[in-house]
Amino acid sequence: MTKHCPVCAATFNTIPSLINSGRGVTCSIECGAINRRRSYINRFWSKVTKTDTCWIWGGVLERTGYGTIGVASEKGKYRHKLVHRLSYEINTGQIPAGLCIDHLCRVRSCVNPDHLEAVTQKENLLRGFGAAAINARKTHCKNGHPL
Repeated sequence: MTKHCPVCAATFNTIPSLINSGRGVTCSIECGAINRRRSYINRFWSKVTKTDTCWIWGGVLERTGYGTIGVASEKGKYRHKLVHRLSYEINTGQIPAGLCIDHLCRVRSCVNPDHLEAVTQKENLLRGFGAAAINARKTHCKNGHPL
């Protein structure tokens, strides 16, 4: 069976059983990787609702409130990726090594790249509302003495 590659438009031969199993759709491994990347990026955008402020993820949410999406690796296996990290990578670029993504708006399901910033884990924790952040902001003890 002759097909046209959806990525590079090259003509190639394949067999129906490969197409039915999800393989044999593109002409090469490289085009397959590009096609899979396009696939999850399209799925990502289809689940985002843009408001005046935040862009809310409408897909799967973890118990913690962060959104996830299934992404195929180069080996064809799926893994879950946090969507705020994916949004940062799509819109801003690679996340620098050793940094994590902080939601400036404090809305965990937000994927607006203007609300995402790459910071150290320490900075991310200190910006939050957990016990470590609250105690770090204290200047006086409960009796009024300076710390």
